[in-house]
This record gives sequence, structure tokens and C-alpha cells, in this order.
Amino acid sequence: MTLTATMDAPAQTVTRPEVTAEHAASFRENGFLALPDALTPDEVQALRDETVHIC
Repeated sequence: MTLTATMDAPAQTVTRPEVTAEHAASFRENGFLALPDALTPDEVQALRDETVHIC
């Protein structure tokens, strides 16, 4: 028996920002790492909404 499925749209591709040696050094020095565009605007808004909800 063979099962098949058809998707209406392709699955979302998730890409991760490349962390370089410079990023790692900055993290060690500053204690945080800024990765521009690591989250979509919708993800940022969801985090903001949740922060307001729990604070």
C-alpha cells in the first residue's frame, strides 16, 4: 500500500543567519548578539504582544 499526499503550497523554508567568528567575539565581549533580520516582522510583533501580556 502506498500513501501519497498533495500539498497546496510548499513548506516554509527556514534559514538561519550565519554566525561568524566576529559575531562570536562580539558575544563574548558584550554578552549579546544582534542578528539583523533574524526574525520576521510578524515574529517580532508576536514577541512584543506576549511580552506585554506577561509583564
